[in-house]
Amino acid sequence: MEKSLFLTAIMSALACSWGISSLAAVEFRVGKGSYDTDISIKEFMTHDTTNDITVFSLNEAHKEIVKSPLFYYYEAELYTSSSKTQETEFANFAADYEFPLIGSVNEMTNSFLGMFPVEGDYQAVGFDMNFGLGYDVLRKGESYLGLALNLGATLPLINADNLTSKASFTYDLIDSWDLDVTTYKIGPAIKGNFAFTPEFSLYGSFSLGFQKAAIESELFKSSLDINGDYSTVDIGVNYQPIGTKYFFILGHTTKRWSVDSAEVNLYNFFNVDVFSPFTTELKSNYTYIGVGYHF
Repeated sequence: MEKSLFLTAIMSALACSWGISSLAAVEFRVGKGSYDTDISIKEFMTHDTTNDITVFSLNEAHKEIVKSPLFYYYEAELYTSSSKTQETEFANFAADYEFPLIGSVNEMTNSFLGMFPVEGDYQAVGFDMNFGLGYDVLRKGESYLGLALNLGATLPLINADNLTSKASFTYDLIDSWDLDVTTYKIGPAIKGNFAFTPEFSLYGSFSLGFQKAAIESELFKSSLDINGDYSTVDIGVNYQPIGTKYFFILGHTTKRWSVDSAEVNLYNFFNVDVFSPFTTELKSNYTYIGVGYHF
């Protein structure tokens, strides 16, 4: 929360410094969809879950700066999900345990144990924020096509409950599986709007780029700093009744964040350190409705 407030304050300060603090058209959106989490720590854990999400967002899609081809935009999105019981597969290291009198079971026996599923209650919650500056290469009336540089941050938190007791027969301790991710991103974006009648227009945007991710979990001995990439697609229809400043929107958004494989040092399980490559991909899909107002 503190990170998101800090980033929002920075964006507001930048807007004021450029003399663009007054808003042209504010949109409030409410969406429903899914949030997919795909995490892998090779030879230790695989986690592939889907949660139903509700999304609230505040947007300025395209604001001309001082009657020029330049424009800016911002997006501030909060998403949350209810808790859902799903499985995570953990490697079974029980055969490495030092049994009294017998000692450790040999490595061949351990290879037959493989992965075992552990049910847990998972919940996703977080923020996604974007701010961009761009240039309209085409503009005619309410129609435009622009190129922009997108800056932003994504802060998802994956909560997991009721894992400890179910995995205790294999691991010394799993206090918390919670995964706290912070990504900072930069890359190009395309923004467009086509007004095919005075009341209706079709809008869309596409962005992709580079991201730097910091990932924390009690599964790791230290936090991870990993590079990755992101992509976003948003498309919808805008309806503004003639003679009013209000408008209504219906659209769909797909967002994907992924990080490259990196070696991690896992925490102490049966007094052995496990080094494994870590990969993760997060993806959201949701359909939204919204209302806006032109100032």
